[in-house]
Amino acid sequence: MTRYFSIIAFLFVLLTAANAVEACSCPQFGTQSEAQEVNASVKDTAALFVGKVIKVSEPKDGERSVEVEFRVDRAWVGAKSSRMTIRTEASSAACGYSFEEGLTYIVYVYRYDDVISVGLCSRTRIIKEQNGSPDEKYLGVPSYVRPIEK
Repeated sequence: MTRYFSIIAFLFVLLTAANAVEACSCPQFGTQSEAQEVNASVKDTAALFVGKVIKVSEPKDGERSVEVEFRVDRAWVGAKSSRMTIRTEASSAACGYSFEEGLTYIVYVYRYDDVISVGLCSRTRIIKEQNGSPDEKYLGVPSYVRPIEK
């Protein structure tokens, strides 16, 4: 019986340690001005846009990531059409960003192994203000603006 509890305790410690290793850890921000942080983030992006989430897919069998489809409203880097699909990890513990359908975000997209994706540690944020994201004042004129629907 003691051996049984020892095995259970060992498995518990092993599983707990494995989760701690996989937890998302982001670098500290705030050491630079907001303008410097935005400019540094732009240099590393594969795409940068403001868009509304159209669809968030469920993870496919054996995959840990989801696809997120956006209607692109404005873009500064990479996005040249009205739709863009990116990937993000399904779990925030793996640095995945939790997008919600129908909400609008400023999205900083990165390329990893030929996959464009978004992580929790990027400057990606939900836009709640009517006037857009505070980052936009540092980004200048967008290279793409979605035509106004009539």
